[in-house]
Amino acid sequence: MADMAPEYPGGMPGLYNDLTDMIRYPDIDISGGKQGKVFVSFVVNESGEVTSVEVLRGVSRTLDAEAVRVVRKLKRWKPGVDNGHPVKVRYRLPINFKLAGG
Repeated sequence: MADMAPEYPGGMPGLYNDLTDMIRYPDIDISGGKQGKVFVSFVVNESGEVTSVEVLRGVSRTLDAEAVRVVRKLKRWKPGVDNGHPVKVRYRLPINFKLAGG
């Protein structure tokens, strides 16, 4: 556990705004009515880059792949700090896929 957790530019609102802007709901999941939360795990490394992205709990192959794609495209974070030094920190994030009217 780091003394200071990683921080995304703009905080959590900035993170969710960027995710919302980048997510492209797969057509096959729209037509199939698929929705739900994809739980993703990743590491914010010492330089603030997102690495080691994986799905912890998914919804469908295509929604899971989209969640991984957008997490890999996130901006550089301010890294976590422990004892005054940047450190790797594992982060878990739910990404909600919800159809309009669903």
